[in-house]
Amino acid sequence: MRYINNNLSDYKQSIIIPYHKNKELLYYVLKLLLNTIPDNVEVIIIANNTDKSQIQIEYPSSQVTIHKIANSMLYSEAMNLGVSYASGDIITMFDQDVFCFGTWYQILLNKLLSSNKIGAVSPKLINPTNNRIIDFGIAYSPQNILHPMRGLPFNHPIALSDRKVMSACGAVMMTYKDLYEKVGGMDKTMPYICCDCDYGIQIMKKGYETWVVADSFIYHKGSSSTNNIKNTEYSYLRGDSKAMFFAKDYNFLEYDIKDFISYSGGEFKKTHKLEKRYYLYNLSSLNDSDFFVKNIQKVLGIVFYDIYVINIGNRNPTQLQIYEFLPMSHLDIREPFIYFVDSFTSLGNNAIWWNLRKCKNDIIIDVNGNFLTQKEIQDLVL
Repeated sequence: MRYINNNLSDYKQSIIIPYHKNKELLYYVLKLLLNTIPDNVEVIIIANNTDKSQIQIEYPSSQVTIHKIANSMLYSEAMNLGVSYASGDIITMFDQDVFCFGTWYQILLNKLLSSNKIGAVSPKLINPTNNRIIDFGIAYSPQNILHPMRGLPFNHPIALSDRKVMSACGAVMMTYKDLYEKVGGMDKTMPYICCDCDYGIQIMKKGYETWVVADSFIYHKGSSSTNNIKNTEYSYLRGDSKAMFFAKDYNFLEYDIKDFISYSGGEFKKTHKLEKRYYLYNLSSLNDSDFFVKNIQKVLGIVFYDIYVINIGNRNPTQLQIYEFLPMSHLDIREPFIYFVDSFTSLGNNAIWWNLRKCKNDIIIDVNGNFLTQKEIQDLVL
């Protein structure tokens, strides 16, 4: 797609890629990137690793500049350094493990320039293994960071519109260099996660908005890979980063997951017939789950026969076998259930439970605000 022109903006533009290791992946990502951006957009790579063999990289393009640092830098520090080298008025943060196609760049740029209130934009990030959403905006509850629509198909009906959000994923994010510098860039006290969340809060305090853009989508290897260095080498920093984020930004947070629950639940009601009363099984690990339950009840306009709170003993498990937590006798209850879980995908492989349940009107709702029926879970996950 090298015919792309860049008449969309008179701004100089830069893309910054922090790189640590895996040359083969970087080279392929660069090939895709350069095929989807105008040829007057500079690409800056911050190659950093104490293992000098990992940063002995070259790329045959005048668009690409590589800065080699024989030190292992964490994300915030590497991104800030890359921005300092950038000549662009508009900068795009771009992870080394994302795969881009089509006109994603122009769509983001159009959105950024569509209003002087918009300070940052991010695409829809898709899981390369199953075409489902990994990130499409970040939301907050009193104690947690959430990812609305995570796990849904990338083209799900509720994921087809741009959304204003408090924060967005920094794996790919376009913003203005002067705004980035004005808020201090990525906070180095949040070295590997949450610094992108913080960026959204900081520009909001300056009067700017963050938007996620539905028609700009990119595959993100990221958390879909068990070999992600955030998990294999730097997982011990997750707690530190999250603690610093809440210490800095807690008083500025809006608990906007309730707004997404209201939207998502409202859309669910339009296409599904609801009963007036349900049993609710709270299978979530979140300490602030009562906040979600109250908002779920409000948007659905239902009454609970009873609420069962069940300790699953694990945060965001990949699989929950329902019969390990609920009595088998509950299979014969003819009234409908609501299962509230960390992720709806964890209930996918429960074939015997769904087959034997006397009532087929059960609903699954997760902490990211996704509403699905048991049949939809089976069709999507199995």
